[in-house]
Amino acid sequence: MTDVVEKENFLSGDECNRLIEIHRKLFVSQGCIYNETEVLDFMPMLPNHSKDDIFARCIHGKITEHIKAVNKSSFIDYFQAVKWREGLAMPKHVDFDFHTWTSVIYLNDDYEGGETVVGDKEIAPLKGKIITFQGPSVLHGVNKVLKGDRYTVPVWYRSA
Repeated sequence: MTDVVEKENFLSGDECNRLIEIHRKLFVSQGCIYNETEVLDFMPMLPNHSKDDIFARCIHGKITEHIKAVNKSSFIDYFQAVKWREGLAMPKHVDFDFHTWTSVIYLNDDYEGGETVVGDKEIAPLKGKIITFQGPSVLHGVNKVLKGDRYTVPVWYRSA
């Protein structure tokens, strides 16, 4: 059995909605396409001082507190907001070995499909929930999004 740390209500509904709005607003000018998903990196935003950057720093702080509770020597390498359109999926894979842990935060749950699969466990999305697992040592992926758009914040960590 694969160990997955799951915490509901990690982010509030308002925080989730704000991250989706930031993605929608900034993706055109700052985002990129990766495996057909729409990716917006947050880490380069952190030195700036716009309201969106300050908000991203607050989310960064929450994620940092979370990973310290899971593994004291870990820290955020980077995190993103990702839009998965209907029809997209991610086959099972492992993360780079220098990423000691991986998290996924669900920003919405008003779509069908798109469950995260970690090892033999299928995890249904729940808005505001975070899941954390050892990404480089356990196969994980995303089932096909059957209807609607799926928004998540994936986070990758390193250890000191």
